[in-house]
Amino acid sequence: MRRTIAAILVSGVVVASTTLTTGQEPPKNWVPIQQPGTPVSAPETTAHLQYYGGPVISNVMTVSVLWGSGVDAQVAAAMPAFLRDVTNSSYMDWLCEYNTLGLSGTTTNQVIGRGSYTGQYTITPQHTGTTLADQDIQDEIAYQLQQGNLPQPQYDAQGYPETLYLIEFPPGITILAPGGAQSCVYFCAYHGTMMYSGKPLMYSIHPDYGGSSGCAGGCGSGTMLQNQESAHSHQLIEAVTDPDVGLANPVLGWYDPQGSNGEIGDICNAQAATVTVNGAAYTVQKEWSNRLNACVAGNANLAAPPSIGGSASVPVGGTIALTASGGTAPYEWIFVQGNGEQVIPGQTADTLTITPATLQDSGAFRVFSKGSCTAESAPWPVKVCPVIALSPSPLPAPAIGIPYNQTITAAGGTAPYSFSVFVGSLPPGLSLSSTGVLSGTLASASAYSFTIAATDATGCTGTRAYTLQAVDPPVITLMKKVAPPLKFVLTGSNLQKGIRVYIEGVQWTSVVWKKSTKILLTGGAALKTAVPKGASKTFSFVNPDGGEASMTWSW
Repeated sequence: MRRTIAAILVSGVVVASTTLTTGQEPPKNWVPIQQPGTPVSAPETTAHLQYYGGPVISNVMTVSVLWGSGVDAQVAAAMPAFLRDVTNSSYMDWLCEYNTLGLSGTTTNQVIGRGSYTGQYTITPQHTGTTLADQDIQDEIAYQLQQGNLPQPQYDAQGYPETLYLIEFPPGITILAPGGAQSCVYFCAYHGTMMYSGKPLMYSIHPDYGGSSGCAGGCGSGTMLQNQESAHSHQLIEAVTDPDVGLANPVLGWYDPQGSNGEIGDICNAQAATVTVNGAAYTVQKEWSNRLNACVAGNANLAAPPSIGGSASVPVGGTIALTASGGTAPYEWIFVQGNGEQVIPGQTADTLTITPATLQDSGAFRVFSKGSCTAESAPWPVKVCPVIALSPSPLPAPAIGIPYNQTITAAGGTAPYSFSVFVGSLPPGLSLSSTGVLSGTLASASAYSFTIAATDATGCTGTRAYTLQAVDPPVITLMKKVAPPLKFVLTGSNLQKGIRVYIEGVQWTSVVWKKSTKILLTGGAALKTAVPKGASKTFSFVNPDGGEASMTWSW
């Protein structure tokens, strides 16, 4: 509020009491017109915001409202990103110095954190005149809410409002504030409060800045859009620190009754700054900091931030468990993914638990202590990984002295995969390539246990434990034909009971085991068909323990 607008404010309206005198005009917050070329005034040396016991907004939820279809297209297009980014940036973090938690005397025990953007809504106003009083606008807001054309206001756990409706007006609309002050003559914007369904509801008024209106030259020295951004930020922060100012008998939040100071933005009126969020630069107005005794758009000297420890990589369906060290409760946890940040609602303890974790939970987490008014922590990256399965299982047993070659594959993650020994050691003589090929020749029959890991293109890892023991292969020293009926007699060593025989890859089931040095292949005419006279065939022999040998033979 600017006390210099005598048509609206009565001298002595805001004093050391917590409410206004009955019958006096409720104060509104203004961005007053400043004539082009007029130097920006420095804040008064005694500026200091006092707390009067009223509420603040814990986590402001902004709604962009377009008064009909004629709102300036540039403003309509710019507001969603502006409100989304600025409310969720360091421009909000330093406001924790105006937390009411733990203050002496009457207090709402609230903490101020980052905000959010709800959406943009175009209404078809029932009030179609070109001159609108503040009461007309309040009536219109109530009507549009009742019709379901605007999202309902939201409230924090204590019942204090969090939604702020920022209303954009088209060219040709004149707005009369309480007391009759005219838009673009006396003010560039203001924020107010009304009662809706028995609870306070907050809104801000933003006339068009185009054309030859007084707002075009008296509401800032930047471009039309920069001036609108500055005015929006002025109202945003003042609504956060003094939301009930527009009620008939408000209990003020933070306010300076000295001279022409007023609310947090009034002290620093027209002092512009630039904040960069998600790669986009926005014009904002500086706001008054009691702690720094200056107009600021942030505070790089907040208390040291908490540090985060806990989960770094968890599987899908697992639990992300993080702990903040440093600062005091309540905390505010922020999820960072790509270029965007999002406050995690309802998480105010020094621990954060997310379960079951999904792939969408991969990103980074930040935290700051609202209780201690700290800076934001460094990001803590957390990767949520899909289940990566390795095959085969188990591995085929290698034979002593026989070259071994087995490819291990992976599935479930993002190719390509890189393979490595995760736990233990491979048997002597074997090596594992990064592409998953396990190869070499074993010299002994000892058992070895080890774990293979497959890491996908995103850094997620799957593992499988293996036990590998080399076996002696069966040895065939002599193979001969005996007839009639036709059979083959095979002699050698380590021919185990249950040995399987394959002819050209097809298992021959007529096998008679005699002893570990002798087996017979029987079958008569069928055997002759499978192995005709003079035809060279490949025979494979597989013991039950996995030992394997092969040979080519004809008769």
